[in-house]
Amino acid sequence: MPPIFTNSFQPTTQALFTNTRRLKSSLRLRKSGHFPLSLTRPRSGAGSGLGGFTLIELLVTIVIVGILVAVGFGAFNRGILKARQVETQSLGRTVGIGIDNFRAENFRPPNPPFRDDFDTVYGAPDSDLDTGFLVAVLMGREGSFQLPGGGDPVDAADINPNRTEFVDLPVVTQPRIGVWQENGRLYDSWGRQLMFVINSRYQEFRENNGERDEILFSWGLLEYVDTSPGIRAWAFISMGADGLKGREMSENYNEPNTTYSGSDDVISW
Repeated sequence: MPPIFTNSFQPTTQALFTNTRRLKSSLRLRKSGHFPLSLTRPRSGAGSGLGGFTLIELLVTIVIVGILVAVGFGAFNRGILKARQVETQSLGRTVGIGIDNFRAENFRPPNPPFRDDFDTVYGAPDSDLDTGFLVAVLMGREGSFQLPGGGDPVDAADINPNRTEFVDLPVVTQPRIGVWQENGRLYDSWGRQLMFVINSRYQEFRENNGERDEILFSWGLLEYVDTSPGIRAWAFISMGADGLKGREMSENYNEPNTTYSGSDDVISW
């Protein structure tokens, strides 16, 4: 009976050794990520099965990148807002220290004499005095201030005759986070006057609409639905980046029916 395999099909020992060596070499190259010319991946193109991105894949990628950019931009804006709120808070508290120092030395607040019986608002759109008067008194500067209603001007030297410097505030060339050198007024991080309310000199009542009382009265400026300053010697407020009061974004600064929580306003209490 003839043999099942002819000599032409019988694998020799040398052939088996060569094939085994080639297989091991190929496996090593694949593990290392390198491929010889005979083992390279097929080029992309028709019939290769490894074409480029499809239109749907490109659109999905663009959408994902857009979402990531939007999230990152939102986080960046929130970081900027928080930094400016902290700046304004720090500036306001520095002025507050000056008010406390003035009161401790003079046994009275740094208000004009005709405001001894009433709480005084500085820097609000409808207030009699801007923050320039308060800054001049606390920094020991000279200055005469005319009230909107007329009458005799108010001189800062009458309130601080020794020109004692009760606080050192930054003087800035632009109306932002400091005393603007052009007009001597105090500005927050968004270029608006930082508004202060200072309690009256004499206090005979607990609450009496700002006249000789302990409760700090602000004609609605410092009032929110969810918070108010209560009994304090002073307080300040900034309407934040949007320039509007409360979460409801009221254009009326004296509107008490607004909510502080969720707004970008900056307050001292």
